[in-house]
Amino acid sequence: MTDSGRLAELVLIVLGAVLFFLIGPVIGQSLMGAFTAQAAKIAPRVFLIGLGVLVTGLLTGIEVISVVGGGLMAAVLLGALLEHY
Repeated sequence: MTDSGRLAELVLIVLGAVLFFLIGPVIGQSLMGAFTAQAAKIAPRVFLIGLGVLVTGLLTGIEVISVVGGGLMAAVLLGALLEHY
């Protein structure tokens, strides 16, 4: 590849990164606004379901079920952190 080809490639990469950092927060805020309205209603149920799945996994000794339950609970807590941060 020639020097001009490498320069054009570098310019495209930098332009893509700049656009990502400028457009990313706008898109993220609109998506967060769409999910926040329903999250307050659904979050307690999902947390309790995750707790039930986690306890079931621990009692049966099946680690995959425990991981899924813990993942559900972690997703609810992460969502709450993102919403109130």
